[in-house]
Amino acid sequence: MGNNSVIVKFNALKHHLGFLRKEINRWKQLEWQEVLQGIQGLGSNQFDLYTGTLESVMILSEAGEYLKNNGIDSRERLRAWLGRKGYRTFSLSDGSRWVVRESEETSSYAHIHPARLQPWVYRVKASHVKTLIAIVFDRRNLEGVESILAPEEMSAPYINMIRKERLHLSPVRSLEESRRIAQTFRLIMNDSAEP
Repeated sequence: MGNNSVIVKFNALKHHLGFLRKEINRWKQLEWQEVLQGIQGLGSNQFDLYTGTLESVMILSEAGEYLKNNGIDSRERLRAWLGRKGYRTFSLSDGSRWVVRESEETSSYAHIHPARLQPWVYRVKASHVKTLIAIVFDRRNLEGVESILAPEEMSAPYINMIRKERLHLSPVRSLEESRRIAQTFRLIMNDSAEP
């Protein structure tokens, strides 16, 4: 997304809780193959999910203004400004901290993502988020999150069945990993959940 000649890339699917929730609700109306294509954007590693109140368009706007105010209007200037470290950290209006790096894409030259270890950021595993999306899809015709979160439905056998049949992922091998998937589920699917 462009902003006053500053091109900023922001993967809201991976880094913005509100955007991710909207996508999950939209995916419930689609066929599984379309959902599977969409969740590829989550990658296969861990990522940091911003849980604050700024909308993704506001994050892009403020990041673009920050870069513009620092004279960043080209890839070359960004590289020089980032220096040898290759990144810088800045704050947005809500006090959240963000990291800016050079984008690998040709359509943008700056890439932002939330900084770690702060109140508005929760680190999640991509495989856990994909698992919960598959669970939501599997249970999409039921009423309310409570029915999806029933203890028997978050058991390791159910989670493993979903992971194997829908995602072709390896099974969870510990009670702790099942608990972390349930915790990630509650964070993402429950509007009142705190990270």
